[in-house]
Amino acid sequence: MALHVPREHSAFVVARHATHGYLLLLKGAGCAGKKQFELPVGSFAHSEVKGASYYTTAKAAAIGGLLLQTGLDFRRTPERLQRMRFPVQIQEKIGNCCFFELVLHDADSLCEGDVQSSSLSGGLSFLLSISEEHFGFTFQRDLQNAAAALATSHKRVCMALLATRSMYSQQNCCFTGLWSVLGGHPWWGQQRVTAAKTRSFTFGPASVWLL
Repeated sequence: MALHVPREHSAFVVARHATHGYLLLLKGAGCAGKKQFELPVGSFAHSEVKGASYYTTAKAAAIGGLLLQTGLDFRRTPERLQRMRFPVQIQEKIGNCCFFELVLHDADSLCEGDVQSSSLSGGLSFLLSISEEHFGFTFQRDLQNAAAALATSHKRVCMALLATRSMYSQQNCCFTGLWSVLGGHPWWGQQRVTAAKTRSFTFGPASVWLL
């Protein structure tokens, strides 16, 4: 009988405010001083990417990572985090990563007197308590711009975030919508240039290239 050895997995939180947009944490500066952003994330060990126990553990890790990195505490309301379900072909490319959607409200902002960090965007009343591993946070209203900010350091996370547009849009159904979104994104176009070094998978008339 084959042994399933636990390995490291990541549980990302796609936190979105109706007015401000998608929450991004500033990780630091990368090549050429370009800012690197990431989503709140927790890590955990598990042997397989499937089963109820996997997603229960993943949600606990996501909630823990969110608390540590932003000060937002959803331990008493875990139902606020909803698992994001991707088609099998997309999940295979995402690998050992899973995603939870969180709709933020004004009331979720930390209260005066707590350890606070204001948004790098300025002019926002939403307050968080950012961990030492981050230098601040911002909100990005546009999904494609949010994905572009993540592309420098988290290409698979960028791809997953872009995929949500086709998943939740009635106009962009399934893989056809995903292709239309990814095909029109500047970062994705750059990746297609390096297609000779990549693998591909096909749906219908088009292929999506992944590093």
